[in-house]
Amino acid sequence: MSDDVRRMHQVGARLEARLLATPLEAFTPAAAELLRDALGRLRPVLRSLDEVICSATEAE
Repeated sequence: MSDDVRRMHQVGARLEARLLATPLEAFTPAAAELLRDALGRLRPVLRSLDEVICSATEAE
């Protein structure tokens, strides 16, 4: 599990940096639309992960 946490940190930081450095408008319209869709599908996954992390790390 610790390897998964480390990888999420790495991938999350890389994606954040790329999104900040290159706006979707810099891509072709077709590529931007694909990225928009993929990022939209990622949002509920990240929300669910956040909820599980909060639940798992709450003090009892």
